[in-house]
Order: sequence, then structure tokens, then C-alpha cells
Amino acid sequence: RGRVNFNYDNQTQGTNILLVGSSIDSSKSFKMASWNMRWFGYPAMCSCDTALAKQQAFQVLKHLDADIYALEEVVEISQIRDLCAQLGPTYQCVFSNFASFANDSNDSQFGTAQKLGFIYNTQKINLLQSFGLLKSTYPANSNPYYCFSSGRFPFVMKASVQLGQVIDTVVFVGIHAKASSTLSDYQ
Repeated sequence: RGRVNFNYDNQTQGTNILLVGSSIDSSKSFKMASWNMRWFGYPAMCSCDTALAKQQAFQVLKHLDADIYALEEVVEISQIRDLCAQLGPTYQCVFSNFASFANDSNDSQFGTAQKLGFIYNTQKINLLQSFGLLKSTYPANSNPYYCFSSGRFPFVMKASVQLGQVIDTVVFVGIHAKASSTLSDYQ
């Protein structure tokens, strides 16, 4: 990372350009990103222009140029699928079949609930399995909603990852933990 300053007649000009660069060959490296998208695609909760948010999200994803993105607070899966398609044919996505306040996709609240997902580059990543961590391990006679962060179970993506000639199995975990400041949030 660095900053380039322009000088003219020994005077620094007002424009600064920030640069990020790497000499590591992208075929031998792996870039990951995590993003809480704040009620993405649900204007009633994000208080935003969802069309503009989608355009800006594409710009962020494109410029991050990651091999995998762990996404939190996705409401409209179809909009993320559109973003994934815009990134190109080598990207795919997978989403949790559970969400905040909805333990499965058949729940009446699933459509407007916050889901977790991954967008990944299929040139390096092959999805093997995805599931909700801790979702099915709650104690007997207990509501699974309370077992991890108010139903926000970690979302796991098990994948085969290839860098150059090396192939290995990697487990990615997207976590959307409760993060407010009241006593009930901690409890």
C-alpha cells in the first residue's frame, strides 16, 4: 500500500493517489473478504436505495477481486445472485438455508431475514458441502434459536481449494454474531 504525490516546480500538487499492489502471482495466492452488507436488498430495514446499494456492492466486490467473499446480513438472495453473475462465469454463490429469526427456509420470516452466504471463484474453489454450524447440536428441549447468537448460526462452506498444483480441503466459516450493547444481547 502506498501513496503517490505529484510535484510540479517543487510544489506538491493537491491530488494524492492511493495504490495497492502485490508482486505475488494471483494464481499462487488466495484472497478472502468478509462483509456485513447491512440488510442488503431490504429497503425497509437498510433505509437505503437498494438499486444504488447493489451498484456500489458490485464495485466493491469487483475491486476487492477476492477468491471468496463471506457475506452477512443478506436479505435478497436474488440480488446477490445477480452480483455474482456480474462478476463473471467463474463465480458462484451459496447461501444458508436458515437466517436470523428463521431456523429454516420454510419459516414464514425467512424471506425478510438476514442470511449468510459465500461468493467464490470456481477457478480455485470447488464447493463440497455447506451447513449451519451448531444448528443441529443444541441441547434436548431447547430452542435452537438460543444456541448461538440469536439464531445466527455460523455458516460453513467446506471446499476443495487449488493453488497452482496444490489442492487441499479448506473449511470456511462465516460468522454473524450478535454485537449490540445491552445486557440481553450478551445473554
